[in-house]
Order: sequence, then structure tokens, then C-alpha cells
Amino acid sequence: MNNPKTDLFDLVHFAQAGDKKAMLSLVERFTPLIRKSCRSVKQQDRQDIEQQILEKIIIAMKNYNLEEVPDYLAFCEKYCK
Repeated sequence: MNNPKTDLFDLVHFAQAGDKKAMLSLVERFTPLIRKSCRSVKQQDRQDIEQQILEKIIIAMKNYNLEEVPDYLAFCEKYCK
């Protein structure tokens, strides 16, 4: 994991800066989970649903504010009470 392009945070940062390879890497990371989630969808609708989900993920990644990501301690204090 020493390669910064493999870290999710860094990939989102690079993708937001317009790095197409980073965006492609993110898409490739999420595609198996999206496909798994769509197994219960009718076969004829599956591809459309997968594309819609992927589009929403891409939009969310582009709009996500990386400056507001809490560190682990802040996360635990907020959500582990």
C-alpha cells in the first residue's frame, strides 16, 4: 500500500483533480460490489441499474469534501458512543 494511487483517499483526491486513471481505478474498485448488489435485479434491468449506481458514486466522489474527513479518534468519538 505504499503506492499512493492504491489508497482510497488519495484516489478520490486525484480523481477530483481530473486524473482519469484514478477515476478508472475507483470505478474498478466499486464495480464488483455494485454487481453483487444488483444480483436480485431482473437481468434485463441489471446493466441500467449498475450504470445508475456508478454514476451516483462518481458524482458523490467528485463532490465529496476531503477536508472534512475526520481522523480515526474523531470518528470513534462521534459514532462509537
